Amino acid sequence: MPTPAGSPPRRDGNPAVFRRTSPPWAVTTTYLIAAGAAVLLLHGKRRGADLACAIMVTDLAANRYAVHGIQHSDFLAEPGLQRLGAFGAFVLVITPFLRKHLLGSPGRGE
Repeated sequence: MPTPAGSPPRRDGNPAVFRRTSPPWAVTTTYLIAAGAAVLLLHGKRRGADLACAIMVTDLAANRYAVHGIQHSDFLAEPGLQRLGAFGAFVLVITPFLRKHLLGSPGRGE
């Protein structure tokens, strides 16, 4: 639900602040890159795991900026951002173990 002009954004615990505060092209690009990572992972490519880590780091940074810089809130007051942070940590911890079972690029010694 849109907020009236001049009023602060709703604080509903939703980590999707990025979608409400970014231009449509940035959101579309993020979705396309995430879809690319999913395709690479489904094909068993290591680059998909690397891209997933990069996506998690940048998504967490963008949402953290939106919560802190735009909503003037903090990490502990936003349960959605806490969940996103926990999932991001999980992705970053599990990726090295996952990479061992994925295929590298042919001819590159991976």
